[in-house]
Amino acid sequence: MPTEFGTPAHWRQRAEEARNMAHQIADDTARHDMLEIAASYERIAQRAEVKLSGAAPSKAKAAED
Repeated sequence: MPTEFGTPAHWRQRAEEARNMAHQIADDTARHDMLEIAASYERIAQRAEVKLSGAAPSKAKAAED
């Protein structure tokens, strides 16, 4: 069983925190960067789901990353 650190729920929580922080940032560039960080955490969560399921990621999805 993976530790909490590696679970999809952990990374989705981090993404939510980053989005919440982004909404508090006045600077457009910094807000955009924080939203990019949130999106990255979502991608990590998706990869963690794939790893937990034992399925191999699709080649089309891997090419996007």
